[in-house]
This record gives sequence, C-alpha cells and structure tokens, in this order.
Amino acid sequence: MKIILIKSREILTSKGTPTVEVVLATAKGQFVASVPSGVSTSDYEAVEIPVNEAVKKIAEIEPLLKACEFFSQKEFDCFLIKQDGTKNKSRLGANTILALSIAFARAMALENNQQLFEYLGQEVKEGAKLLPARRSFAPSSRNIEISTYHLPRPCVLLFEGGKHGPADGGLTFQEIMLAPSGGSFQEMLDKAKNVFADLQSQLNYPLGVEGGMVAPLKEEEILDLISQHTTEPIGIDAAASSFFSQGKYNLGGQEISTGNLLAFYQTLKENYNILFLEDPFSQNDIRAWKKAKEIFAVGDDLLATNIKRMKKAKKFCWGAIIKPNQIGTVWETLQAVQLAKKFGWKIIVSHRAGETNDSFIADLAVGIGADFIKAGGLTQPVRLAKYNRLIEIEKQLS
Repeated sequence: MKIILIKSREILTSKGTPTVEVVLATAKGQFVASVPSGVSTSDYEAVEIPVNEAVKKIAEIEPLLKACEFFSQKEFDCFLIKQDGTKNKSRLGANTILALSIAFARAMALENNQQLFEYLGQEVKEGAKLLPARRSFAPSSRNIEISTYHLPRPCVLLFEGGKHGPADGGLTFQEIMLAPSGGSFQEMLDKAKNVFADLQSQLNYPLGVEGGMVAPLKEEEILDLISQHTTEPIGIDAAASSFFSQGKYNLGGQEISTGNLLAFYQTLKENYNILFLEDPFSQNDIRAWKKAKEIFAVGDDLLATNIKRMKKAKKFCWGAIIKPNQIGTVWETLQAVQLAKKFGWKIIVSHRAGETNDSFIADLAVGIGADFIKAGGLTQPVRLAKYNRLIEIEKQLS
C-alpha cells in the first residue's frame, strides 16, 4: 500500500492538554488518528515528545514513508521503530509513532475490505507476521462471522481519586469501577449507567478528569455505597505507585507496610464483590507483586504493555492492562496481547486520563477478544465515543 500524503496538527485532549492528530492518505481515502496521554504513568512507558516537535518529526519523515510501499502493520511499524532508533522511542516520540501507526491500521483495514476490528483480529491471530496485504476479501458490507468476535465487558468508572482527585484527601485509589456481567454489551452498559445515575442523584459530587465522581470519602465508604445499589462486580485501580515512597504506602494519610496493604486488599475482597485489583502495589515493589496473584492483581504500571516487562511478571498477574500509547505502535501492542493470552491472563484494554474522540481502543478490544474495556465514566464525549463504537459493533455482529 502506497501512502500519498501525511498531515498532522495539534489538538486538545479532554484535559485541555495538547496532543497530535494525524491524517494519512492513500488512493482509497483519508484516515485520521489521534493519541491520548496519561496522568498516572509508568516509569517504563515509551517516551512522548512535545506536540510541536511531533508535528515537525512527522513532516520530516513523510518523504521517507511516501517513498515506500508497505504490506503489513509489522512492516510499517518496524520501519518507524528503525527510524526512531532508540529503545524508548525518545527521538520520534511514542505519540508521533502511535498516531501514524493507528492511521495506517485504518488504511490497511480498508485496503483489505475489512472493519478495523476484523483487521486487528486477523493481525493478532497471525502473530502480526510480515504478510502481504490481502485483496481477496469480500466487500466490507458483507456479513461478518459473528462467532469469531465477542464484546468486552465494560468497566465503567463510578468514582475516582488519587492523582485524579483533590489534593486534600478523600479516595486514595485512582478508580473504582463497575463491571456488570450477563447480557449484551448494551445491557451491561445500561446496568452501569443506572447505578451511576442513582449514586449521582444521591451524592451530587463533582466529576473528575475521567468522568467519575470525586468524593471526600474513603475506600470502604464508597464500596458500601456501591454495594447498597448493586451486587454487580467491582473493579479497582489502586495505582499504588502514586502512594508508595521509601518502602511504605500512604493509604488515606496513614503510612502502612506492604503486608498491611495486602491484608487490607484481602479484607476488601472478603467484604465486597471485588473482581480485580489493578496495580495493587508499586511498579517497583517486586517482592509485594510476588504475592499479588491471590488477590486477582492486574498489571498496568508494572507491565507498561511491554513484552519484556510482562515476561518478568509472568507469575505475578491475573491480568494485563493494554494501553497502546504505553508502547507506541499497534504491532507491539498486538505482541503484548499475544503474550498475555499465552500466559492465560485476562486482558483489559484501557483508555487514558487525557482522551480524544478517537475510538481505536473499542475496535482493538473486539478484535483481540479482550475480556474487559476501561473507557471511563458515562459523562464525557471522548469516553462515550468508545462506548458508542462498541454499541455500533455489537449491532453489526448481531
């Protein structure tokens, strides 16, 4: 596939911070992609560069990309990785590379007469191998093989705290979510919507950066409130790296040991319907992580969607958070998914705090067969873009 034109510009995320948007053109059309940015980030994520630099870098490499013909996601992404030439994408920037990578994925999907989720599903099943583009598929209006795909369970944000909350206390954990089970994606989303609406009418607290309520309440108080309204499973993102310092954890203003924090998590699991605990310990508290699997721990900062990090944590995790902008290319994201599947981990595709209207992660979640998706609360257009895309896909599959 030949690239005819690449343009880029600065846009704003849901936090009002700048990010990069790319328009990639081929003979078949124009394909747009934009990338999010995080607030609570891992030490092991690929490096973002300032957006004005990203726009300049794209202009610099456009002639090189136009001079080539690419036949696979792996070929395109590896070309960008080689042009960057660093271990952490610090020259071109993970934000630069990912925007190009997602736009290219959309172009390749159309080149193959596929939906984006179909293309991503094909890529992950084939190991993201260097294969020529397929031109033998029926038009995209054909019936899709329904049994091949399933919708992820939504993990809908109800409350947020930590780095997403006020500086003067309240919830130490970063996210408390509802993960309804049973029924269609639309039905699960409706369950979460109704619970959130009931809680919001009762509490009337302000909303945070990801669309969840920011309440001056402690963990157990919030879990008690949720449990009064539903028996559906709850997901927690502790984001423990944000309250870890000098070997201790500062939970609600109280300094506690790793052992006491583990005991606290075990108590929560005994008293509430906790489905999983994301980042229950600091990304660098490896001794604690060795005990984490018993509390259904999911790695985010620990793993950073990086297969090298994942291999080191093989025995620690129940699941993995998948965030494309942590690693910086679609192809490397799919590699991480393959490894997570090999390990038997649950897969949770996730948004970031500073989001855009790009719905790529919705297609990604369906394509790779993710177990769950985190897309934030049901109150912001950038979050709803992901949920609405999943609703659209579900209708197509039905």
